[in-house]
Amino acid sequence: MPFITTETLLIITTIIVCTSSYIFYFRGIFKQGVKPHLFSWLIWGITMCISAAAGISNEGGVGSWIILSCGIATLSIAAFAVKYGEKKIIRSDWICLFVALSSIPLWLLTDNALAAVIVVTVIDVIGYAPTLRKSWHKPWEENIPAFVIGTFQFGLILMTIENYNLTTALYAFAIMAMNIAVTTELILRRKKLPKETPLR
Repeated sequence: MPFITTETLLIITTIIVCTSSYIFYFRGIFKQGVKPHLFSWLIWGITMCISAAAGISNEGGVGSWIILSCGIATLSIAAFAVKYGEKKIIRSDWICLFVALSSIPLWLLTDNALAAVIVVTVIDVIGYAPTLRKSWHKPWEENIPAFVIGTFQFGLILMTIENYNLTTALYAFAIMAMNIAVTTELILRRKKLPKETPLR
């Protein structure tokens, strides 16, 4: 039996975790009344795909292909959000979408690695704003397991980093923090706004 390296094991584990996260979310959409916010998932999907494409073109390896597959899955959720997602789109949501999308060219044109990471991190964090706003009022229309698994997903990504510094770790840490923020908000708001049949 061939020896499985630590790197291979991490890649396999990451794939399983990523897949589980999306399975939970799609299940939530079709069976539990989860209503994704189109703008959040659109922003996340676009940044993931662009980031993955940049990684692949620079020989980023398996990790870049994993990010690309996650980006495609994220855009699929955005597509389903058109029909099944949150229908109440307010001005602040549009502002977040505009700011995020208008920042993407700046990210693509940035030559400095740290500056590029900071810009993409800010774009992704902006993408959380519509979901956080919606979740405050409708905590039962989001999927807690998906965000919890997403936290572990980026934790695994951090474990694969060989050289820790602001450039290599900022994005993953920020997304972990935002997933924890969404999870915490959902838990606390569900206690304030109980429902007879909670999502699981």
